Amino acid sequence: MPFADMREFIALLEKRGELLRIKQEVHWDLEIGAWLHKAIRTKQQPALVFEKITGYPEGYTVAGMLVPNSARWALALDFPENISWTEMIAGIYERCRKPIDPVIVPTGPCKDQKHTGSHCNLLEFPVPRYIARDGGRYLGTWHCVITKDPDTGERNVGMYRLMVHDRNSLGIFICPGEHAHFHYEKWKARGEPMPVAITLGQDEVLPLHSLWSWPYGVDEFAMAGAMRTAPVELVKCETVDLEVPATAEIVVEGHMSLTERRPEGPFGEYTGHMGALIKDGPVINVSAIHPPQESDLSRSAQRPAALRVRGRRGNLTRRRDFRGLTHLWSSRHHCGLRAAQQPGGDDRHLDSQDLRRAGFGCGKFRLRARPRSDGQERDRVRC
Repeated sequence: MPFADMREFIALLEKRGELLRIKQEVHWDLEIGAWLHKAIRTKQQPALVFEKITGYPEGYTVAGMLVPNSARWALALDFPENISWTEMIAGIYERCRKPIDPVIVPTGPCKDQKHTGSHCNLLEFPVPRYIARDGGRYLGTWHCVITKDPDTGERNVGMYRLMVHDRNSLGIFICPGEHAHFHYEKWKARGEPMPVAITLGQDEVLPLHSLWSWPYGVDEFAMAGAMRTAPVELVKCETVDLEVPATAEIVVEGHMSLTERRPEGPFGEYTGHMGALIKDGPVINVSAIHPPQESDLSRSAQRPAALRVRGRRGNLTRRRDFRGLTHLWSSRHHCGLRAAQQPGGDDRHLDSQDLRRAGFGCGKFRLRARPRSDGQERDRVRC
């Protein structure tokens, strides 16, 4: 059965003895990141809940390490715990053959409280700065960013890093080629700021799904429903024309400015390298915040690159135009793919537009050929 929200998942982890509650006081500046850095390198990889944050009242907590490995992913997705990565990906794609449309409900836990206008304060939450080289405090590290195509109304659910600038503005980094970037360009052409909604603390399947790459135009909440084998319940936002998961712990609404630019980053990425400083990054001006009765932030300290790369392999190799692909490869800084020579010597050329259509949200590519041991050529694409 799918989990209704993050709290259900945390309760199960605690029952199974896979969760550690940190009752001693920890500081949001670097100390939380140090705990997570240490925990990911232990054999048990326990989930962590920090219950006392310096400078914040009782009840404001931070959760991390909820899904750091394949066994925990299997638990979140309701697969057998001993399933392999390959079997899990195959099972996810089998589920996604039958999308399950979301349902709109009148209200939900995320509607319990509402702050708007000058009452919005992102710093009311114990947002951590995880490592010393981070450019600031990052609210968005394991979350969903929801945008909409202004022409078709089709939704996108993605995960893009979010740095807190001040009490009511966020910096966001969206790679060119990502679907949210396409949406932003359309809103910009209209001369209107793009509506954005950000959610934290929902069912763990939804952040996983937000990492997935689907072809442009697919209803991503329907695919999330397929992944979790039950429809996603959505509620309408208050200040933007968007819908968000009803059971999210925290919802932030706002608009991405057409003109305002501020530095964002650098940021320690999940691949283990530092993401670049963006000197003129776009800014989200916050119009509403929906906090829970007790605030709980969720941080991903796992490295989801392996699952993301394997997911993209499944996406590409199931598309008719890419039957020649043999496998994806990854390194510390890059991910890519390799295509074997087709029978008869007719290689399929892979360019950036091909990869974007297939779901790769990347902006720049480098193509180079390397000989195979049998003398045939194969293409390697870096992104």
